[in-house]
Amino acid sequence: MCKKTSSKSLISGKRSEVEFSICIPTYKRTQYLKQAIDSVLMQDDIEKYSYEVIVVNNDPQDEMKELCEQYIDNNNVYFFSNEVNVGMLGNCNQCINLAKGKYVLFLHDDDYLLKNHLKELMKSIEYAKKNNLDADCFIPSRYVLSQSYSSLKKALKNTLSLLFCVRKVYKKYLTKVDYKDALLSWRDCFLAPTCGICFLHDSLQEYGEIKEVFGKAWDFVFLYEFSKKFNVYIMKNRTAVYRLESGVTKNKFTQLDFYEYNQYLLKESELQFNKYFYNEIYWFNYKRNIDETKELIRDKGMFDFNTKYSRIKFLLFKSKQMINYYLRNLDAEKIVSKEDIL
Repeated sequence: MCKKTSSKSLISGKRSEVEFSICIPTYKRTQYLKQAIDSVLMQDDIEKYSYEVIVVNNDPQDEMKELCEQYIDNNNVYFFSNEVNVGMLGNCNQCINLAKGKYVLFLHDDDYLLKNHLKELMKSIEYAKKNNLDADCFIPSRYVLSQSYSSLKKALKNTLSLLFCVRKVYKKYLTKVDYKDALLSWRDCFLAPTCGICFLHDSLQEYGEIKEVFGKAWDFVFLYEFSKKFNVYIMKNRTAVYRLESGVTKNKFTQLDFYEYNQYLLKESELQFNKYFYNEIYWFNYKRNIDETKELIRDKGMFDFNTKYSRIKFLLFKSKQMINYYLRNLDAEKIVSKEDIL
């Protein structure tokens, strides 16, 4: 069970058991929040679904009165405000506590769903049942909305995926991903931070409280640990939009959190792949950071410069990572600009 905190309801109304609880934890980001809520309400054939939208505000000083009034007549939208600020993870845990759905979906307050999200999710759930997959979590493929990527960098990243076009022939409707992929993959195999991710509520409750570890890398760690015990699948079709610019800025402290997380993965791994390329991965985790982060790592004594590595093995390691990433169909996101998805 997740640790409970006190939240007051900002809109009166009787709640009942539903199929889907779409949870939107929020804090001081009202400029995007309405778009997130409306993206749920504008789903294709929304009247066919048993659902609730739960908005849990972690700013006790702001009751979002104006926004609440816009949904006062909608019996599917519920606003709650925590009586004290419980932090980002405390707010996520509170969403789980408040949810009444069989399935719990998380949507960040600055992201949004495409109109086909619930329809594709239902197809995925039915597909899993039909094929006895015993799925506990569904991660939607997504678009990454970014104006910071140059046209060249965006084109290179998206074209690289096309080079492995042969995999399109056998790409599954659902691709299972687990903690081993986090160790072997070229990029983030869990698509964290996730938007529109769906959990079986019972599995979340069994997992327990989401813990705050490795700072800004907490969602990577959570899905890594969750996948050790539960079955996680990536959905084939893109149904969500992750807004990169309005997320957490990748400053030196954020990068330091991810450096510590990646070193944790390396040391924990018992895979022969990681043992063979240990020194190369060790150096890669250091080299990928900006200079300010490298300085922090050096100042904290978190890197051993006496560790030797082979340049040939390093290139081999990167090649094996990339091939595993694409042939396993883990490239489930596409970098786009706002104009590309209008």
